[in-house]
Amino acid sequence: MFANQYIDNSFPHLKSSDTIAFALDLMEENGIHFLPVVKNGKYIGMATESILYEHPNSSIELGTIDLPFEKASCGYMEHLFMVLKEMTKNKLSILPILNEKKKFLGTATAAKIIDVFANNSSIEDPGGILVIETEYRDYSLTEISKIVESDGALILHSYVSQIPKSSRILVTIKTNKTDISPIIQSFERYNYEIKAAFNKSIIDNQLKERLDGLLMYLNI
Repeated sequence: MFANQYIDNSFPHLKSSDTIAFALDLMEENGIHFLPVVKNGKYIGMATESILYEHPNSSIELGTIDLPFEKASCGYMEHLFMVLKEMTKNKLSILPILNEKKKFLGTATAAKIIDVFANNSSIEDPGGILVIETEYRDYSLTEISKIVESDGALILHSYVSQIPKSSRILVTIKTNKTDISPIIQSFERYNYEIKAAFNKSIIDNQLKERLDGLLMYLNI
């Protein structure tokens, strides 16, 4: 999950010697609003559509104007979380990736991250998904794993998110078993609050309950 895995080789970049007019044409051609600018192999900032349109002279070179986001980048061996952190901090959907000598290697894109993550994680693997709520101070992945494993299942993926303005968190787990009803019962015995569950048997039961209710309403 290193930054260089998320470089989109099809994503273009600009040279400092390119003109504003060329940059705008390239943006329009690719349907994008931001492009990294490189000078002598090093990233020097981001050309943004809004700034370029405001400039009175479209024939000047990009290297002669002030470019924003000159520090918005990530090392090629940084973890995915650092890439996402930098994107979020700068409100960008792309991020230049640099080597140890600060040379520009390419651009990581949000679309590439989603594609790689979906294909290389457990997202496409069969299994059930469970969302539980607990106090942050009580959170223990070890305990959660033991509960899941006690029902003969394994955790393929887990994710923790903080509930805004609260001391509680949501823990999303993906298991290798599609029938997670026994796992739900185990968590309830340990006083975990079940917020959501997704698997075939639960969906089938919900559909049956709704159909039974409809038939009762119709007196069939």
